[in-house]
Amino acid sequence: MEDSMSELKVQKLLEVYLLGEMSLGKLAQELDMDPVTARDFLRSHGIPIQSDNVQSVLSDVKNA
Repeated sequence: MEDSMSELKVQKLLEVYLLGEMSLGKLAQELDMDPVTARDFLRSHGIPIQSDNVQSVLSDVKNA
């Protein structure tokens, strides 16, 4: 993740993710991380990993 990314932007992205409106893959992309690093980031902040639907998982694999 870029050092210049504002904490407010990260908070907003996490809110959208928690609402289920953003996949882990898209969150990773927005945070400039790979999906594994994004998953570790979520865990380190005590944020549960959302269960993605099959289409979302396939999209993340295609975009990885």
